[in-house]
Amino acid sequence: LSRLRRLSTLHGLARFSAFTAVLNELAQWTDYRLLARTLVHADAAGPGRAMHVQKALDHIRDNYAQPLSLSEVSALVGTSRTALSRSFRRATGKTFTDFIIGLRLAKACRLLTSTRQHVSSICYEVGFNNLSNFNRHFRRLEGMTPGEFRARHAGAGR
Repeated sequence: LSRLRRLSTLHGLARFSAFTAVLNELAQWTDYRLLARTLVHADAAGPGRAMHVQKALDHIRDNYAQPLSLSEVSALVGTSRTALSRSFRRATGKTFTDFIIGLRLAKACRLLTSTRQHVSSICYEVGFNNLSNFNRHFRRLEGMTPGEFRARHAGAGR
């Protein structure tokens, strides 16, 4: 973190050199956690299904804060609920619902670290319709409450 902060004090080639050194160090780390896995491989979903899954992912990313249902999205991409559900899971490694929850929580984490918005405001902004449900999913996936997450990551996004 101190090396990243130091970057703002450097200029020109020295800044670039220091930045690439940080990137190189990060690339060597083995202790990391993937934040999202949304790359769709045609061989994982089948050549005809990859396009449906990609179209569904695009729609979900654009509308994650709105109510989304498997029925609505499958109709939008022109396939059955069952086919989309199966292809979606094969391509992303997650169920339709779990993917949406993960996307909403990722956005909530960014807002928690980069704003001073109330947790309840963030909850509704990212698409959850009640605070209890938001807190339950947050604790399940992050291992702590949104308030604890903010306290632990205070200043990280600012």
